[in-house]
Amino acid sequence: MKSHFQFSKNERNGIFFLILLIVVLQLIYWFVDFSQDEQLVVNSEIELLNRQIDSFSALQPVKKAFTYNPNFITEEKGYQLGLSLDEIDRLHRFRAIGKYVNTADEFQQVTQVSDSVLNTIKQDFRFPNFKPQKKGTKALLVKPKIAIVKEDLNSVSENELKAISGIGNALAARIIKFRTALGGFLVEDQLYDVYGLKPEVVNKVKERYSVFTKPTIERLNINEVSAYELSSLVYVKYSLAKKIVAYRDSVGTFESIDQLTKIEGFPTNKIERIRLYLLVD
Repeated sequence: MKSHFQFSKNERNGIFFLILLIVVLQLIYWFVDFSQDEQLVVNSEIELLNRQIDSFSALQPVKKAFTYNPNFITEEKGYQLGLSLDEIDRLHRFRAIGKYVNTADEFQQVTQVSDSVLNTIKQDFRFPNFKPQKKGTKALLVKPKIAIVKEDLNSVSENELKAISGIGNALAARIIKFRTALGGFLVEDQLYDVYGLKPEVVNKVKERYSVFTKPTIERLNINEVSAYELSSLVYVKYSLAKKIVAYRDSVGTFESIDQLTKIEGFPTNKIERIRLYLLVD
């Protein structure tokens, strides 16, 4: 009787080749490195993702850098740029005699500002371009301007103020009264806070007067001052002072003067003025 486990020659050859194929595939699996192909696929995906990110970045709006002529820096602008009051004063005295700075180095020589501050702000300086006169053209005779020698705003009298167009008896007296209440002007722009004094008249005053002798002001620590002491400031009424102290009691301490703007009813348009009289300690 023929056994069920006997195979023909062709069947044995087929089984042999099948086993041989299985062994070959196992050897390929164990000895051939397929990681390189996988890495190529990963690298391609990463490159595609980077291209998409670059395309999104290109769509972002470019921030416009605002430049300015440093010859016309105001006290408030100088304060924001990190200049001290003495450095701003040097620039204003230099300008008061009709002179201008034309380079960043000249700006440093006049103001004596530190290198670190200068390097931070000089990139936004914009000086006027003076084009040289072409050869063969006639030079125009220009009448030289007479430089106005400014005087101290903190020593000007009522009569001197009344000599300015737009200022009568009432406004002159009001300016002197406001100056007395402040203890003296710290910056010329405080003239804009005088009730009834129009901006165009303020500009006329600023053309002739600047703050040269600043009063000695003891700035109040916003984290320790009482409501009564705060209300001694011209810009802070007693009702607002109580809100400031109440807010401080609720949050603990102030981290910056700018936190005052979070208080309901705070005059945000006066923050730069009030900042002159307060400190955070």
